[in-house]
Amino acid sequence: MAMTCRGILALPYANRLRLVAGASGGGNEIRWVHILEEPKYTAWLKGGELILLSGVVTGDREGALLSLLQDLFDREVAGVVLNLSTFLPAIPPSVLALGDRLGLPLFEMPAEVRMVDVSQSIAFAIFQQRQKTGQVEGALRDLLTGKRLSEKRLQRLAEVGLGGGRTFRAVLFRPGLPGTPLPVTPFYEEETEEAWLAQGAAYLRQVLDRLGDPGYLTVAEETILWLAEDPPGRPAALPQRLEAVTAALPQSAYFPALQVGVGAAFRDFRTCRASVDQARQALAHPQRRGGPVTWYDDLVDRRLFQRGGTREELAAMAERLLGPLLQPEHQALLDTLTCYLDHNGNAKATAQAMFLHPNTLHYRLGKIQTLLHRDLGQSEDFFQVMLGRKLYDFITKN
Repeated sequence: MAMTCRGILALPYANRLRLVAGASGGGNEIRWVHILEEPKYTAWLKGGELILLSGVVTGDREGALLSLLQDLFDREVAGVVLNLSTFLPAIPPSVLALGDRLGLPLFEMPAEVRMVDVSQSIAFAIFQQRQKTGQVEGALRDLLTGKRLSEKRLQRLAEVGLGGGRTFRAVLFRPGLPGTPLPVTPFYEEETEEAWLAQGAAYLRQVLDRLGDPGYLTVAEETILWLAEDPPGRPAALPQRLEAVTAALPQSAYFPALQVGVGAAFRDFRTCRASVDQARQALAHPQRRGGPVTWYDDLVDRRLFQRGGTREELAAMAERLLGPLLQPEHQALLDTLTCYLDHNGNAKATAQAMFLHPNTLHYRLGKIQTLLHRDLGQSEDFFQVMLGRKLYDFITKN
């Protein structure tokens, strides 16, 4: 679990703090602790910091404090600690109200508590947490990159609760559409695409924390892997969590577009690699309707094709079903058929999608039916043509 604003209240010295506003942001992840006095230096922040503020510069001037808090919120800090002192004897009510409105956690720190003690305590806890989860993330990254899990890493996974007969699924998040570069706008030179994904994973971890999920995540190869528990006796639990997660993610700049692939369920982590591969297949073949999530379990046709014969045998089946349309001179007819099938046989929607005159579409459909000796108005013929198209897609994309 990541260190959060809510979690620091259990740490030495930090347990003297009191959360006085912005409790709805208690799950914000703290990436580091930073002491800030001069408002003009907020541009140096990278997001995720817990800011310690004594009020040396702002004092108790409401306007200055309100302006600074708004700026810190815009910089995506995790929270703010206000040290009560001669400079800031009490936190103005308007400041507390702003913290609640923004969902920005505001902590009150007694004057007798030293900033250095609080910052060291939190920083040490962050370091310990990162060290503790490093092996877990390494093991998950091995799954993404195809490496074999060592017995040591399997043991580490078991120690943090990933095992013990529990059922999980690999869930892969791709923040952008296929072929679309991630919108990296470097703030510092080290802000690489991987760093962007890491920040996206941190945001996802915050969402999962609010849902009470431990958030077993890692980043590799332009995707974020989440090992999600899927309790056998509660089939609706994971779909409901996924619905909540996918509803929250587009609110972040890290997820301008979103695709999610879900692999099959597993219990033994020695076989979890298969679930990761299946989640990748689901990402590569998204459902055309029903939101951004594609379940491998729903790719029934692909699963049948994978087990149904050699590539040559499947190609022969596609050839038998689609025959003449696979010739180069009939590419326009094949594209028309594909669009027609994608729109469930709706001629009006197909014509609109292809920018065709209705008469042109009807002419092409008539020619398709003549070449294939099929009547697309008959359910059996429609199914056979649909099957041929899916077979063709499968053998050309694999």
